[in-house]
Amino acid sequence: MQRELTNEECAPIVVLHEEGWSYRRLEERFSVSHTSISGIMERYRETGRATTPVQDRFLRLRTLRQQFVTTRSLQSQFDDVYNVRISRETVHQRLKEGKSINRIPGRGPALIEAHRRVRLEFARNRVH
Repeated sequence: MQRELTNEECAPIVVLHEEGWSYRRLEERFSVSHTSISGIMERYRETGRATTPVQDRFLRLRTLRQQFVTTRSLQSQFDDVYNVRISRETVHQRLKEGKSINRIPGRGPALIEAHRRVRLEFARNRVH
């Protein structure tokens, strides 16, 4: 079964091809088919990259400062700061590349003091 190459695996292929490496040489170096190399290069020529390294860093820093920020919120903040629209998928990919994780806040009923006392009493009664 074939697997999809990650951006980290595609980047050196693009760089080396731009330095003049042939598809055949890239095939041998990365153990990837000629068709895959061609597809990577075609995709790169068509789309390029939506964000710069500085903008990628901006997204990663936002998730560090605001742990529970959503990708939609990051997308909106990015648009406000850089005046560039990117997709939520792009935000998600950039966070994944930077090994950042945006967390989803826990949801549940808010416990009031009375609930806490009842739960604590229940737990104390069940201790062996």
